[in-house]
Amino acid sequence: MLNKEEILHYLINHTKYVAVPFQLAVRRDVAEYLIKEGYFDDDIAYKFSEKALETLNTFYEENKERVIQSLKRIESPFSYDHISKELSLSSEDGRAEYLLKRLAEDGTISISASSNWEDRIKVVIN
Repeated sequence: MLNKEEILHYLINHTKYVAVPFQLAVRRDVAEYLIKEGYFDDDIAYKFSEKALETLNTFYEENKERVIQSLKRIESPFSYDHISKELSLSSEDGRAEYLLKRLAEDGTISISASSNWEDRIKVVIN
């Protein structure tokens, strides 16, 4: 039913990094598919399974160096659309935001508290 990118989209948008509240509750067909395919540990789309965590971590590991290199090339502050284009990612699916916030959580970059994700993001590479 869903391809790899669609699965990643729904998983990312269900994380604490890019929370899209109630997205899976509204898309019950998607939630049921993800549960059936083993991306959640129970019969509700609540707790990620090892399969989901592995999918998210693989995406992060495969892309973190590319994000860091892009951040070195562009001047901060930048718009979310700009970094999304720089990474060849859609600004609509949350993948760029997810990658930036994971890098910040890992301490690789710092995102200024004054950043406005709709307008200007201020980042420092640590």
